[in-house]
Amino acid sequence: ESQLVKVVNVGFSSVGNFANGAVSDYSDIGSVAGTFRTTFYDVDYIGTAIPTTRVTITGILNSRTTTQIGNHITARDLADFASAVATVTSSVYTVDDGALTITNIPYSTSLATFKGNITPATGATWNVFDADGTTPATVLDDTKKLIVTAADDITKSTYTITRNAALTDASL
Repeated sequence: ESQLVKVVNVGFSSVGNFANGAVSDYSDIGSVAGTFRTTFYDVDYIGTAIPTTRVTITGILNSRTTTQIGNHITARDLADFASAVATVTSSVYTVDDGALTITNIPYSTSLATFKGNITPATGATWNVFDADGTTPATVLDDTKKLIVTAADDITKSTYTITRNAALTDASL
């Protein structure tokens, strides 16, 4: 009997398009690896590109004992693939996704202006919060955090915000 599960924040090592009855390897950020099998032949993802970014897969666990032996996960349709990319970009500020920092923000930047210069990954949502990470910010300062949630509604990243130093009479 099969069970519906989620495999969170995985990347495929296979490239190309999904094909009927094919097996593709995936792994998470740590040491968990598995296989995805296109068990259903009439699903809407057959012929579409295998994701090249990290995804969360909702699917059915299944086992094969003859060809393609092993335990696999199989998506029911394309909607079972949700982006696990929890990043933002900016054409104005410096965003470092490795360090999870946003810098080079002019000191006097308002919260509204800051928000207007941030773009989330496709399907992701985000907001700026006070230091507690739960209270939405009402002003922008260096104690704030930008928290982005990927389209999978599971994967999150928390960025620190650092504004440039305030200009003083001595620095003018």
